[in-house]
Amino acid sequence: MTTLNAMEHVKVGDVFVDSWGYDQTNVDFYEVTRTTAAMIELTPIASKTVEDTGWASARVAPMPGVYTGAAKNLKRPKAYSSGDKVYVYVRMNSFSNASKVDDPASYSTHCSWYG
Repeated sequence: MTTLNAMEHVKVGDVFVDSWGYDQTNVDFYEVTRTTAAMIELTPIASKTVEDTGWASARVAPMPGVYTGAAKNLKRPKAYSSGDKVYVYVRMNSFSNASKVDDPASYSTHCSWYG
């Protein structure tokens, strides 16, 4: 595993996903709306259900450009490589990280909740 300069692997328009929770799986998507020399600004975006997977669960996908709130404070991304793959992530808070999505058009992830 090699540590990299994350800013070489992030651009405006990239999508990040933050999956977190204990009894349920919460999923938040963000779009990079601004970059500086060492930081990125993430703005929350909507998600859509792409598959109902049963009681109180589904697969969800990001909706780039459909903003749902104000931009977060600037965040400093980190990156590392494993084999030929580069992974970029951002610490969102004390309990979760958001990871860069390789292909937002085909990406979906599991989400669950209690009704």
